[in-house]
Order: sequence, then C-alpha cells, then structure tokens
Amino acid sequence: MLTVMLFAQLAEIHGEPMMSVPRVETVKQLRQSVQSLQPAFGLVDFAVAVNRVIVGPEHIIEGECEIALLPPFSGG
Repeated sequence: MLTVMLFAQLAEIHGEPMMSVPRVETVKQLRQSVQSLQPAFGLVDFAVAVNRVIVGPEHIIEGECEIALLPPFSGG
C-alpha cells in the first residue's frame, strides 16, 4: 500500500488528510487508483508530488516515498 497526503479541497472531499491506495508503478496509475477510490477527485485538477517534486504521469514510483496530491493554491 501507498500512503498519499491530501491537501485543501482533496482532504475536504476525502474527509481526512491521508489515504491509502494499492501500490502502483506510475503516477498515471496512481491518479487512476485515487480516482477509483474517490470519484469526486476527478472533478479537481491536481498535481502529484513525489518526494516533494512535482512529477509527470510517466514518473515511476519506487520504494518508500512521500506522495502528495496538490490542488491549485491561491494566496499571497
């Protein structure tokens, strides 16, 4: 299992700041997995960060890493 940190409206939708998802190989598969577990995530545009770096859909998720879903933020 992977632990994924959720922020802003994603945490609000899920009701918790973290979620567990089955282990996947790529960020694209991670997006599909979280959206199957929480379909409302499909309505929110979000970036995926692995080890505090925003990565693209083909990024390989290896070993133990920090994963965060980051919706758009605003403010100053």
